[in-house]
Order: sequence, then C-alpha cells, then structure tokens
Amino acid sequence: MKKLTLLAVAAVVAPLANAAIIYDTLTQAYDSGNGNCLGGDSLFGSKYDLQLADDFTIGSATTITAVTVRNLTFTGANPGSAVLRIMNDSGGMPGSTVFEGSVSTTGTSFSDTVFGLLGVDVRAGGLSIGLAAGTYWVGLQAATSSDWHYTARSTANGGNSVGRDGTNGNGGYGTTNWTDFGTLGFGAGEANMRIEGDVVPEPMTMIALGAGLAALAARRRK
Repeated sequence: MKKLTLLAVAAVVAPLANAAIIYDTLTQAYDSGNGNCLGGDSLFGSKYDLQLADDFTIGSATTITAVTVRNLTFTGANPGSAVLRIMNDSGGMPGSTVFEGSVSTTGTSFSDTVFGLLGVDVRAGGLSIGLAAGTYWVGLQAATSSDWHYTARSTANGGNSVGRDGTNGNGGYGTTNWTDFGTLGFGAGEANMRIEGDVVPEPMTMIALGAGLAALAARRRK
C-alpha cells in the first residue's frame, strides 16, 4: 500500500515539473552574423560594445533558467562571462529593463561552415528570473577582451532581431537606440538562440495538488 501511495503522490506532483525549452532557434540554418560582444581589445586595439537582442513570447508565468546563443568567433573559446539583458516589449521593440547583469557562461563548440570562423554556443545557466506571461526581448552579450563574437542569424524568413551600440566602448551600428537589423542594413532575421525555463504552476494547479495530497493522507489513515 505504501508503494502505491508514493506512486500516486508522484503522479500528482509530476505535472509541476515543467522544465522546458520555451524558445529555440539555436540550430536553425544561418546566413548572417552580427556583433554581439563587449571587448575585442586585443584584436582591434580598443574596446567595442555592440549589442543584439531578439524577442520571445511565453503564455504563462515562467522562471527563466538558461539562455544560449550561437556565436561565431576567432578563437572558438568560451568567453567565461556575458552581459544578460531581458527587457519588456514596447510596441515591437525592447522597452524597460527586467534584468541586466553579468553572468557566467559555458561554451560548446560547433563547426561554422558558412563563414569559416570558429563556432561556440555560449550558455548562461543557473538563472532564476521570473517573468509573467507576455512578450520579452533577450540578449546575451559575450564579454571578452581577447576575442570577438558575432551572433548567428537567419534572414531567410525575416524576423525581429535588433542591434545597437552600447556606451562602454566604441560602436559599429551607428545608433545607441535599439534598431531592427533590416533598417541597419543587415537584413531582418531571427537570432540563433535557445531559452529554457520552468513554467510556474497556476493557482488552480496548486489547489488540485493540495486536494490530491489531502485525499492520499486520508486514505493512509484508513
């Protein structure tokens, strides 16, 4: 009977474990790559600050746990750190900041057969950023003085990725305002990225869980 009770509890709890990939264009075919890096000092003789972001939509409250971008580099090395930005949507463009800060990264190499550079998927994991349902913009900007990172993008079907110059180094996009890449002259497209998260249970789900556990406890007392 005890084993059956444990199985029943597991069946009730299982729906709450909703860790999932909530947005994924990481491995799409790409035909473009745009600067998304804070650094490049050793390559260019001075620091540059170019930023990239793309939008995603979630249908319910979600805790973001990881963000990965597919980058093209000269050394193929994991930068070790990056600047993560998550912003609200404002009329189809990035708006107010939800989160901005330095995060640690890991890197997974891949073969770049388009430009002949060295590819690395840069991942910031171990995050816990709560978001309500809605549309947001995210950018993961590599930070390294010894390399330069271009984030891969696909322009085959258009898209909403945007870029801008930051204020912590030289620019390259010609504007410090978020601007779609079509307007910047690089072609509208989607950035290669993956967003992982845990869907937050709705109140009625928690009520159902509580009722289920109470029923199981009553059965055990019998």
